[in-house]
Amino acid sequence: MKKTLLLLTAMLFSVASVFAQVTWGLTNGTLTISGTGAMPSNWWGYGVPWYSNQSSITTIVIESGVVSICNAAFWGCSNLTTFTITNGPNPLNLGASDPIFGSCPLFTTVNLGRNISGTPFQNRTSITKVNITGNNVNKIEDSAFSGCSSLSSINLPNTITSIGSSAFNDCTSLISINLPNSINKIAQGAFSYSGLLSIEIPTNINNIGQNAFSGCKNLTTFSIVNGTNPLSFGDYVFLGCSQLQTVNLGRNISGTPFQNIKTITKVNITGNSVDRIENSAFYGCTGITIITSENPTPPISGNNCFYDVNKTTSMVNVPYDSRCLYKAANGWKDFENIIDGTTYLCEQSIDDIPENQLQIYPNPTTGKLSVVSVQLSVESIEIFDVYGRNVASHHFIISSSNHLINISHLSAGVYFVKIRTEAGEVVRKVVKE
Repeated sequence: MKKTLLLLTAMLFSVASVFAQVTWGLTNGTLTISGTGAMPSNWWGYGVPWYSNQSSITTIVIESGVVSICNAAFWGCSNLTTFTITNGPNPLNLGASDPIFGSCPLFTTVNLGRNISGTPFQNRTSITKVNITGNNVNKIEDSAFSGCSSLSSINLPNTITSIGSSAFNDCTSLISINLPNSINKIAQGAFSYSGLLSIEIPTNINNIGQNAFSGCKNLTTFSIVNGTNPLSFGDYVFLGCSQLQTVNLGRNISGTPFQNIKTITKVNITGNSVDRIENSAFYGCTGITIITSENPTPPISGNNCFYDVNKTTSMVNVPYDSRCLYKAANGWKDFENIIDGTTYLCEQSIDDIPENQLQIYPNPTTGKLSVVSVQLSVESIEIFDVYGRNVASHHFIISSSNHLINISHLSAGVYFVKIRTEAGEVVRKVVKE
């Protein structure tokens, strides 16, 4: 009798059962499914061979040779926390969420080592973290993590090329995500109603599907990284994004994703790749107050591009010495406040301080600037780029007449140094080599 009990205990807690070519083992709370091929069709619900041990399972590992898991295979694993799919070339078919992970309230972590089919994690509100490992995952399936309202962390490696429809729909705890350069498409509704605060679109994405970010009520900043290929948008991409304020455009776009979004206040055109603003691109964006363009050549402005944007109160910042070009360009010349990035700095500068009383050297410089004043105390020094953006600031508690400023971290180019003294502010141009 004693030998029989020992044998049963060994079978329960360190099992190595074989069915066809798929094996399973349970050791120290880890259930491992291994072998090759599909899980036997009768391994589901009450028919799984580990049914009597469900409550002891905390981790499930699916090894690389297994290609299919039955519905309800892990239903009722009430202490399951981690589900791992090891790296492998073959996709794993996991079926639907409710049957496969039903009644698994502690399930928090998913480790993906290969592509999956099915929606096993949909509406798993307990999942908080997804780790994608190895080089075999190249897509996020449709609705893969839809409804995972507690998901706050996921890494997307450079193997991912597409994000499927509604993949992260209603992931309300997902406030940030880094999209790799390998992605070329974001499908419709991919991030709809998620918790994203900002999103940056990398160079190789060429299509964003309709409603991709609709309902993201906390989204404030949308950025498109500089690139040469146009980015096309579907309809209603930002529908219901009631906090969207800043748009950064690094390349041309097609479509009208920003039309009638009245919360947008700032539009930044970064780099020189944007040479055209689409017809009606910012039609009805009545909240715009500042447009900054880094392109010295005014982008061609399409019909009704800035329709209903207040041309009297809005400010357009353009590169140094480009103001006249913008003032003559269709679509831009209607703005009354077009200034190059340093106009307002120079207007504030006092001109009656002789050069020998306030010197900046060497100029050009490779990194360090000496600011020397005679009979003047320097209170602060600020560095601005040609677009009028503050790129460095130095404020001094005790005023002095001699300061050494390090600008070696700045890119080569023209900068403007604003020096505040007791006599007023002086602006001088310097060249960083």
